[in-house]
Parts: sequence; C-alpha cells; structure tokens
Amino acid sequence: MHHLAYDAAEFAAFNLETGQISSRENEQLALIPTDVLAALTPNDDLNKATRAWGETHGKRLKEVITYENAQELESLANHIGGALAVFGFGKGSVEIRGSALLFKVQTTSRSAMSPLLPGFLGGFLTALNPEHDFEVIHLESNDTEEILWAGNPSAVSKMKKLLEAHDNPFDALDQLAKEGN
Repeated sequence: MHHLAYDAAEFAAFNLETGQISSRENEQLALIPTDVLAALTPNDDLNKATRAWGETHGKRLKEVITYENAQELESLANHIGGALAVFGFGKGSVEIRGSALLFKVQTTSRSAMSPLLPGFLGGFLTALNPEHDFEVIHLESNDTEEILWAGNPSAVSKMKKLLEAHDNPFDALDQLAKEGN
C-alpha cells in the first residue's frame, strides 16, 4: 500500500439555497459553537453518541487504509490526526510507547471538545479493528495539550486503578506495561 495523506478536501458541502451542510456521504452536519458543546455533561449517553460518531469515521477510513507495517501505521496516524483537526478537536498525533497507543491533541486553549475525545477515539479505533473493543481515557491535560491512552476494557480498568496510585500517569503506564497489559 502506498502512503496516504489525510485529505480534508470536499469534507463538507454547504448548500446555501437549502441551508444545509452535508458530508460526501450526504450525512447532515451542523456547525456548533464550542460554548454549546462545553455545556454538555459527560455521561454514558454522550459517550455512546461520540463512539458512534467515531465508528462512522473509522469505518470510512477502513475502506481506504490498512496498517500492517510501520509505514502504514504512520499513514493511519496521519488520518486520525486529520480527522481530529477537521472535527475541531485540535492538532492530533499518535505515539506508540511500547504496546501503548497514546494520542496527543494540541489546542490553543482548554477545549470544550475534551469530553468528546475518548468516545470518538474509542469508536474510531474499534471500527478500524472490530475484533477488539477499545476504550480511551485521559492521562494528562493542560491548557494546550491533552494526552489520551487507548486499550481494551480490562487494561483500561487496570490503568484507572494505577492512575489513582501514581502521581505521574506515565509511571502508571510503565507499571501496566511491566504487568504485561
């Protein structure tokens, strides 16, 4: 497979005559101010909705990309980063640390999109690899960057316990790796 760059061209069509915004697949879209999103309360329903959103886009990506070697994994990371940027999450990158998949999302200020990220990324990853269920949790956040970690539900449960016991989330990640998860 050749290296594919994320292409945001023609992502959305604006029909001013009908007042509609739609995707290439004719899915109806809306531009929503982040202040409105900031008012959303993180809960199970919001997580389910953002997972479904991520799954939709992960399935689209799966149609055009595989990731069986390092070069293809880099292409996958570019696509995920491009999707995060197009949807207003910020500038995203993917880092592999041992067997851990870390997502770094840079924003210009504390993002109202932050509560939507774990569900979106979890759905996105699960759609790319349907044999596995992925959950995503925040490891660290500040005013300009969020770091998230992806794993299977069992590993996420263990990671949450380790995060409670460690001041540094990367120490918790290292301990999880030592335990073989």
